[in-house]
Amino acid sequence: MFGFVLSLTVMSVMFTLSGGAAFILRRTLMRGREGRMYPVWIALFAISVIPIRFNLPDIELTEAANYNTAADISDNIAQADSHFDLQQPIEPGVKDSSDLPRQNENLAELHLRRFLVAFAENLDMLTSVLFLLWLSGATINFIVSMNEYFSAKRMLYANSTPLCDERLMSLIEKVRADCRLKRRVEVRVFDDMLVASPCVSGCLKPILYIESGAKGLDDDKLRYIIAHELTHIKRHDILIKLFSLFTAAVHWLNPATRSVLRAVYEDCELSCDSRVISIYGKEISGVYMGAILDFAERFSENSRLIGAPMLNGGLFVAPPSGARYLKRRYVNMKGFRKDRVAGVITALFCTACAVSSTVALSACSDITPGFFENAIVLDQPVEQMVRAYYGLTLDDFITPDMVDGITQLEVRARESADGKIYAEFVVNGLDGFASPQPNYSKKVYWEDCTAMAEAITDYEGGADRQRTDLNKINAFYQLKDPSDPMLTERARAELLAMFPILNETGALYFFDPYASEREINEILTIYDRMGVADLWEVGSYEFDASSLMYFTNLREVTFVGFTPVNYDFPDTIKVTLVDTQPIETVDTDTTEAVETTEATDTTEETADTSAVPSIKVEGGGRVIVDSIISTQS
Repeated sequence: MFGFVLSLTVMSVMFTLSGGAAFILRRTLMRGREGRMYPVWIALFAISVIPIRFNLPDIELTEAANYNTAADISDNIAQADSHFDLQQPIEPGVKDSSDLPRQNENLAELHLRRFLVAFAENLDMLTSVLFLLWLSGATINFIVSMNEYFSAKRMLYANSTPLCDERLMSLIEKVRADCRLKRRVEVRVFDDMLVASPCVSGCLKPILYIESGAKGLDDDKLRYIIAHELTHIKRHDILIKLFSLFTAAVHWLNPATRSVLRAVYEDCELSCDSRVISIYGKEISGVYMGAILDFAERFSENSRLIGAPMLNGGLFVAPPSGARYLKRRYVNMKGFRKDRVAGVITALFCTACAVSSTVALSACSDITPGFFENAIVLDQPVEQMVRAYYGLTLDDFITPDMVDGITQLEVRARESADGKIYAEFVVNGLDGFASPQPNYSKKVYWEDCTAMAEAITDYEGGADRQRTDLNKINAFYQLKDPSDPMLTERARAELLAMFPILNETGALYFFDPYASEREINEILTIYDRMGVADLWEVGSYEFDASSLMYFTNLREVTFVGFTPVNYDFPDTIKVTLVDTQPIETVDTDTTEAVETTEATDTTEETADTSAVPSIKVEGGGRVIVDSIISTQS
């Protein structure tokens, strides 16, 4: 439902833009040759109801990146806006952050993303309402249009009789040969009481209607009139106009549709005029226009005009565009020439409109309800921390209520045996979320991670290694589920007494608390082969804290071994840095100077910092500590 409404909206917007461009083309390059615009309008109507799209090329991702959610489809504005050049040297002490975005500068973006998430929660209902509104309006419009068409068709047939005049029948056959029309055409004459413009009706069995007064016209004038009407039949203009009415019903909410529809009717007549001139020569334009004026004068005295705009196969268009439009028709006749340039222009324009609509539809095809539901875009590993804390799967979306529910956060740096740096989190005082070796993990989230590992087809080491690794993981993690129906009441009470956290979180997978450091490193290696550990891997001891802008209820955050970058913490957040690692910077012009400074100040630096294992920063502000040395050996 959402995809249909989105595609229809995109096509309607592109139809409006393309229609506006077509009107500009009509008034400029195609001025005086508006009849050549008729194929353009047909192409625009076809493009506006036929959704053509293709799959945009995807960037090849690693196994870890493939784990990303739909958030990666949307533009990571938070990361782009809070860009910070990590190659710049960092001075010790408090960093001047005047050149970095403050939180109040991101408030508009924050509120917009929250609005999108709230909008997504009601998106299904809103989409259904819009679809029903569109469907009802489109159905009513199309039924009314078809009713008018068939009513006019029945009225024409009921108030006409078959043609019996031998002269007119012979003339019509000659004109049919001139127009190279192979289809048989029934010819009928209006009753004397019915005054209507010559017109045609019917798609499968076309009928040509002639006004009774046309018998008094000379052969030349009558020939051109008949040629005009037979051209409508040869080009299936009635079928094209019915398709135009269908398109107008589809886009009934678009105000530009009526303007384009009227342009189709007008340029259709101009195109038929050009066809008549091309058959009989430019020199007949005066006589041909005289016949048009004769009908215009006759019908201007009688307001009962049938065939326009529903059939609109006649030579006269009713006011208010009557006189002006007649002048345009004459100008087009006098300026007629077989111009290939006009054909090339219209072909290129139709191609450009088709490509633009296709690209727009293709670009929007990835927009799903999840695009809005996941408007809160968090960088990894912060996103995975939230997922682990709330037990979300890849199909779930992070909402404002979830990030608002996190008030305390501790981010720890952990280095594996092979030198990779991972992030571990303590969320609201609970340890073990979104870490390479979590102490415990929520059931849904843990099973989602193991399912990803089981789905890997080209596992490092083959299927046997994959099966062995999964068995080891399962051996080190045990599920504790208080809702297990196999538990007795006493066993459930003992389980909750031993693991009180189960009262708050429900079922959890607990890691073996007696695992040795060697076993933990082995588990971490297995995670790395699965691609799971990469979710929490960070490139350095600089931790990208830009995603924390969404945590509006965050009151305290501690970084152990990490230096936060890319975010200026507001005064409402207490920031604590513990065992922060020095940040290495390389400057080829100052390498020797740095080495000299280190040689002379090492003793003093060690003496000053060995007694200060951590630094606590009360209040907000961006803090970069250059040389806080860990007390650990």
